[in-house]
Amino acid sequence: FDVMFDQQLKCWLIEVNSSPSLTCDSPLDIRVKGGLIRDTIALVNPPTFDRKALEDVCKRRLTQRKTAWNASSIDVLEQDLSEIHVGQIPRKYGEMPGKVGNFQRIAPGSPSFDRLEVLLNLQTSQQSNKMNKRHR
Repeated sequence: FDVMFDQQLKCWLIEVNSSPSLTCDSPLDIRVKGGLIRDTIALVNPPTFDRKALEDVCKRRLTQRKTAWNASSIDVLEQDLSEIHVGQIPRKYGEMPGKVGNFQRIAPGSPSFDRLEVLLNLQTSQQSNKMNKRHR
């Protein structure tokens, strides 16, 4: 299910399908879906990596004895990741992407999301109160 909330927090059902089509049968398809794909790839920003370094690290790790995690094994992991990612540091969890295209962040931190969160919390607490009253 794809849903969208408007500024009044009214929920709109956009579409329901299990396998959305990305084929482009018309100029409009090309414009909309092409933009969606470009923006998605820009948003995800898949890191470049050295395939040979990845292969070498995997082979070494598979042949090494398993050792307990300690500071030195964390250092080795950091070194391995640095080699695989060619010294580039991937975006950290929660860090905003550099390019978002036509996407707009709605959660967390937007006024619409904040209002929705307040409403959902109110509804949850009201439901809890009703349940508590029934069980008294």
